[in-house]
Amino acid sequence: VKVEPKLMKTRTENYEFDKRGNIGGYDLIETWKIELTNTRDIPVKMEITRNFDTQYWSLELSEADGIDCKKHDVFRGRFRAALPPQTKRSFSYIITRYFGTRQELVKER
Repeated sequence: VKVEPKLMKTRTENYEFDKRGNIGGYDLIETWKIELTNTRDIPVKMEITRNFDTQYWSLELSEADGIDCKKHDVFRGRFRAALPPQTKRSFSYIITRYFGTRQELVKER
């Protein structure tokens, strides 16, 4: 069984500035693709835990038919998938991490 995470795209946006013109906060947005491969002759159930390095994040699944995602703890998300024997599949997600003054958005939710 193989799990291959690939960073497909990264960008920043929603900059907030203080009175002096310094950056006070921003969002870091990354698009990831996870490729799953089951080379075994039996079906497998997988749990993939990803660390997001901050407690201020939100996640959006895309291309994820049959993939379950839940917040594991404040820093990590956990994906669950079942793969039939001898199969390969992939799914994508977009993680938005909030920094500085943008962290208030997550606290308000």
